[in-house]
Amino acid sequence: MGFVQEFAANATAVPNLLLSRYQQLGLNEEELVILLRLMKQKGQQESLTLTDAAEEFSCDLGQASLILAPFLAKNLINQYQGADGGAFYLDGLFNALWDIWSYDKASSGKKASEKTEKTSTYNLSWRKIYATFEKEMARPLSPIQNEQLQKWLEQDKLSPELILEALRRAVLLNKNSFAYIDKILLSWQSQGLQTLEAVKANDNYGNTGSGSKKSRKPLVKSEYSSVYDNILK
Repeated sequence: MGFVQEFAANATAVPNLLLSRYQQLGLNEEELVILLRLMKQKGQQESLTLTDAAEEFSCDLGQASLILAPFLAKNLINQYQGADGGAFYLDGLFNALWDIWSYDKASSGKKASEKTEKTSTYNLSWRKIYATFEKEMARPLSPIQNEQLQKWLEQDKLSPELILEALRRAVLLNKNSFAYIDKILLSWQSQGLQTLEAVKANDNYGNTGSGSKKSRKPLVKSEYSSVYDNILK
């Protein structure tokens, strides 16, 4: 077998949609490479095991669990428990890619159901929020922090824009902890401020109504302010 034939025979099929839109899944470049290696290791198998992951990354089972943890938190990999550590499926990844694909189709004017559009919008917003929080915290989010984000979105019914604005303000004050962000959101909720526009209007009212003529120091923009600008457009 010649080089070209052998090269093609040992190739891993990778969706172009994943390569071009991985950031919308909440992935950075390093995580993308890890995911591609997991896809390579999976091959034609239905699922992966913890042993497969440890073999691919030449590490022990404990380290393999840590490698898989961010993908489990982002629902890109699904785990089914078993005596041997369980099986890991990439169903979540392909469901997420389908969300992006269907959302693109709906946005381009092709017919899509209201339910599909709503689900796609939610999933895209969730992954953008998750990716932004990870960047600002400079570390992967813990399961408890992941649950807190879901609570703000699903239980408290807070808009993605409002959550990101609370994060932005916490970062500018060097208090980028989930506890402080939650205090900001609770304060807005207690005042009946449910939208970003309402929060900004309240800020303007407070500034003009205070009667103070002292100049205010301009806030220094966060390193990731451009991320918020792109998301909130």
